[in-house]
Amino acid sequence: MYLKTLTLSAATLALSVSAVLADSVVINDGSQLKGTVQEIKNGKVFLNTPYAGVLEIDQTLVVSMETTEPISLRLSDGTEIKGEVLTKGSEIVVIAPKATMTASVRDVESGWNAVHEDPRITAQKEAAKAAERKWKFQVGVNIDGKDGNSQKLNSSVNASAKLEGPEDTLHFYTKLTRAETDGEKTDEEYIAGVQYDAAFSNRFGWYVRTEGEKDEFEDIDFRSTSAAGFSYHFYKKEHFKLTGRLGLAYRYEDYTASDSEEFPGFDVGLHMDWGISQWANLVSDVTYLPSVEDFGSYILRQDTGLEMPLSMSNRWILRVGVANDYNSEPEPGTEEMDTTYYARLILKWE
Repeated sequence: MYLKTLTLSAATLALSVSAVLADSVVINDGSQLKGTVQEIKNGKVFLNTPYAGVLEIDQTLVVSMETTEPISLRLSDGTEIKGEVLTKGSEIVVIAPKATMTASVRDVESGWNAVHEDPRITAQKEAAKAAERKWKFQVGVNIDGKDGNSQKLNSSVNASAKLEGPEDTLHFYTKLTRAETDGEKTDEEYIAGVQYDAAFSNRFGWYVRTEGEKDEFEDIDFRSTSAAGFSYHFYKKEHFKLTGRLGLAYRYEDYTASDSEEFPGFDVGLHMDWGISQWANLVSDVTYLPSVEDFGSYILRQDTGLEMPLSMSNRWILRVGVANDYNSEPEPGTEEMDTTYYARLILKWE
């Protein structure tokens, strides 16, 4: 009985000491709230209490407050001071080691734990970090089948490097494709390109790009496409992006068995990135390159793939898809359409 009474008394004493040592916030109806003042921001006083968690109290309702530990305060006129807060009449008094300041609670713009960094400086650091350009890399290996100008199994390597910032992106990419049938080479294609995109606003932007291609089995000794124009974000959300581009292009084609050609054209494109779920992402790119002189002469390319992460870190990705390459005026002996079905294992890192 004596032990139980002693334990109860000790607990009561501990609660009393805790209450005495706790910060105090008084609101305009006379209620006194005990806890720890964590922060003052956006017109709210955040008070951590042992009985109701963190309370958000409208600052206009607070008549006075007191703290048992130093806190940092910034007033609406920019004055900053760090010290314990006491109440004196209708005002608060901040007692610092070398100064004392009196102010109204409504004059306080923000407040934070004195041992922590100024939230304004923290926000500036985070904004500067978010504005930094970052490199992102990926390498993919395909095992696929193809019909059209040839029917075969082939392998290809896709690689890209992106330098991304909040307002622009520099993208380098390359694709190497090679196939053999019964020891005989049946396909050899090389593609390399670079594209730069920059934003005017949240919706509008501009771009410039160039791409080189060599395809022995389509009789293309060298094809280059350079383009520049404007882009527009039709829809830009975290899980769904739809972007179009329209520009002028210049195409140069050098064929193995015939004369070279060069002509101006248009560059029309559409890119979609749809995060269907945590485990599925649909990506599609369409490019249309008609000649300015003859709209019946054009190249149409499409690549659509479903990407599925193979790990929680999203470092390893499996992409399955189909790509079409249509040339309205192919060289003699070659077909207009090439269709590629592929399964691509992708490794991403930063």
